[in-house]
Amino acid sequence: MPKTSDRKTLIRQIEMVALFADADDDEEALKELVQLLNLLSGSRFVNDRVLRIRDDHFFRQKFEHLNSDEFKSTFRTSRQGFFALVGLLEGHHVFHNRSTCSQLSPAWQIAVALARFGGGGNGSSVMSKQVLTGLATGTINKYTERVITALMSVKNEWIQWPDEQRRQEISDVLSLEGFPGCIGFVDGTTIPLAQKPALNGETYFDRKKR
Repeated sequence: MPKTSDRKTLIRQIEMVALFADADDDEEALKELVQLLNLLSGSRFVNDRVLRIRDDHFFRQKFEHLNSDEFKSTFRTSRQGFFALVGLLEGHHVFHNRSTCSQLSPAWQIAVALARFGGGGNGSSVMSKQVLTGLATGTINKYTERVITALMSVKNEWIQWPDEQRRQEISDVLSLEGFPGCIGFVDGTTIPLAQKPALNGETYFDRKKR
């Protein structure tokens, strides 16, 4: 369900109070409610908006000083892998525009997206990345969307179904490892099945007991 804003919730509450109020008992209070309702109806926000100035302090001061383990923990890839990805995506048109407000470097936008992709649960939330990078939540969402767009443009170059010869080669190797008929797997990703397989069903069980 769509989330109801604080402003709309407050307006509804005031309307309910005003609806059941007895004007003869407290006419002044009723007038104040009406004034407050008019004020809220004419405003888009309940609280003052906080204007965030785009700040690349994290990238200028912290990014280059992360050691290998810290870098991989934050971005889920090595520095070499990160810059290979930057080289692959940075030329995409989504990172370049003619606006008077220039975009942050494609490398930093990719870093923000990778930090979100690599987080689990609350670790992937926009708020946690806002604290990490100092960027506004809307900016973080925009960077993530751009990176996804760029990734989707090259997906067919990297995600391909193996041809018949390759499938046979993979199957032969995995059969020796105890996985007959298997032509591939995704490391670190479990996919819950609708039902237990008839053959060796007890082995299809992950660490989360699914």
